[in-house]
Amino acid sequence: MRASLVRQSVRGDWCEAWSNPSRRKRKLARQEGAAPTATYNKTCLWNCNNVGVCDRTTGRCRCRAGWQGTSCEERQDRPCSQRTRPRGSFTPASSEFKFGADWKASMCAGDCDEDIGACFCPSWTKYGRVANNDQREPPKRPGRPMGINCQPNTDEAGDSIPIGNKPYDSLFGPDGWCNARKPAPGNKCPCESGDGLTGENCDIAVTHFCPGQLRGHGTCRQGFLECDEGWTGTDCSIPVPVRDDEPVADTRVHRDRPLIYVYDMPPEFSTRMLEYKMGPGLCSHRLFEDDGSTRWNSREYMVELGLHELMLESSHRTFDPEEADFFYVPVYSACYILPVHAFADRPWFHQTPGSGNRVVGAANMMVEANHWVRTAHPYWNRRGGRDHIILTPHDEGSCWVPEVWRPAVILSHWGLEETPRRRYTSYNGDKFDLADGPLDEIYHPESFAATLGPLDKPCFDRSKDILIPSMVLWDQKFTHSPELLAGSGTTKAKIARDIWAIHVGRTLDWLPEFSNGTRQAMARLCEDSHWWDRHRIYVGEAKDVPQELGGDSYSQLLARSTYCFVLMGEGFTTRFDDAVAHHCVPVIIIDSTLMPFEPQIDVGSFSIRVPVADMARIPEILAAHEDKVEEYRGRIAAVASRYEWRFQRFLASNRTEYFREGMTVSDSRPLDPATKPDAFDTLIGILHDRLEEDI
Repeated sequence: MRASLVRQSVRGDWCEAWSNPSRRKRKLARQEGAAPTATYNKTCLWNCNNVGVCDRTTGRCRCRAGWQGTSCEERQDRPCSQRTRPRGSFTPASSEFKFGADWKASMCAGDCDEDIGACFCPSWTKYGRVANNDQREPPKRPGRPMGINCQPNTDEAGDSIPIGNKPYDSLFGPDGWCNARKPAPGNKCPCESGDGLTGENCDIAVTHFCPGQLRGHGTCRQGFLECDEGWTGTDCSIPVPVRDDEPVADTRVHRDRPLIYVYDMPPEFSTRMLEYKMGPGLCSHRLFEDDGSTRWNSREYMVELGLHELMLESSHRTFDPEEADFFYVPVYSACYILPVHAFADRPWFHQTPGSGNRVVGAANMMVEANHWVRTAHPYWNRRGGRDHIILTPHDEGSCWVPEVWRPAVILSHWGLEETPRRRYTSYNGDKFDLADGPLDEIYHPESFAATLGPLDKPCFDRSKDILIPSMVLWDQKFTHSPELLAGSGTTKAKIARDIWAIHVGRTLDWLPEFSNGTRQAMARLCEDSHWWDRHRIYVGEAKDVPQELGGDSYSQLLARSTYCFVLMGEGFTTRFDDAVAHHCVPVIIIDSTLMPFEPQIDVGSFSIRVPVADMARIPEILAAHEDKVEEYRGRIAAVASRYEWRFQRFLASNRTEYFREGMTVSDSRPLDPATKPDAFDTLIGILHDRLEEDI
């Protein structure tokens, strides 16, 4: 029955072909066990000044934050002054500090780590930062962090400082944050300094997060992995050949098609974002606790780091670009947008000085990344970029992708097919249609509209692009999902579906642009037409749910619902994924927009689409589908696992030998991709279907 429902819920034979190993396409270029043709024999000058890693494919240094140049010999300061940079993407800015000048995010009344633009207690305090005379070395004393919410509101003389929110003595007095061994509760500050510090007083060091670090061949430093001797690559997984003419040794037991080459992008397009972020919960899908165990992070946009790491760890990865079927380009555009953009001195990537538009900087970043791909390697030009894959997971990421990337396979969450292309976000900093004018008179003299290209192309092109679900840990967020409860040995009783339809989330009545007005309109319809009393339909914010539902979690509410509304947010929404996880029939009220893994998965076979213009008819429309609910839910159950990113992939048992001593893992559910294909399996299956026939 299950196999039959799966076949009915997908389009084409890509799923069956991928699920059956005997039908998988073989390697095009070389047979199993044959030596790769690519070499990693290029060297870099001066050992990259001991502040970088040599990219052995290009002979260029990958420098950690604070350094630049061909051999990482030049300083690249990121002052805490929040001063505007001169023209150019990484041109040094003035470090002059002026209280109250411009946006206050990185203002620092303590000592600034100008490698990353982070503020710490001053060196003259007991727990202040003491820098090393050699800027290449770690500080003699790291100091306690003083983030955006930990600045004084007066100076020592009592004169007002406009950037601050804490009394001077609460920071610098005898019992203050920077001087007391155990500061009073009101004097404490959060650990806003990237990864690495935790504890009540930010005095416990923890392992930093780096993508691919689990192989254990390097030391992670705020997102930048410094490789041990004899290893290279972003994740230090590639053994450096003993002889210059020797190809790289790929010792993995097997590799599967499609074979994917993962570019080692320069840090300014990838890991530099991790070095610059403030706070461990940002831009990281996993973190380390002080005992070495792993903690999963389920914030928005985590797929950017998570998918990169999955690609690095996958059996589909090839070290040899000559045999690759696809090329994955990890560019951290969403992490740049939040939290890096405009935190410290701005702009980056040739943005107009003073501009607050985040997507202009992110799009220019992608333009620069495309230039690097085309000039550092020959592979883009071989097929015009059609075999390259790039991810844009932000709210409307697929809409502002620059024209130069349009030939590639674009992964995103936002399946808008409307033409001409338009934006729906209400956030001024992301309105790409308002970001016109010259970008930079030297680097980008054309308008931003020229960078985007013709708007007659849709945001999502179903002929080549792929929609993927958001990456959250179901075990954390969806505790009452039938997917988790089935076969888990839980004693929880089956949850009755006593709510007819639901949408719990922001409505923002005061912001008409948000959700293109659809959430607000639905909430008003629900209230004015007494839908809860008449039909047990609720649409609104969590704080306003009916009293009898007030104690239930979000997951419980979905598990109790027959139908779950899918309404846009600032662009893409996770509500479809949430509904599928709870076997709740999705009711999609977003015009001209596809859902994750559509059209490859036949979403229409288990969901209901309602035009925005017909929202008032919701009760009537749902009633017409009542006799099909069980059929819909059966189809959802058949494909639900494909909308989950199984975090256990990062910690699978056959990779435990790569863990450094002291690291521990926890795994609440076993990984069984043979019977429970997940989102990564589904993505790979779709790519497999696009392979050329054997040669």
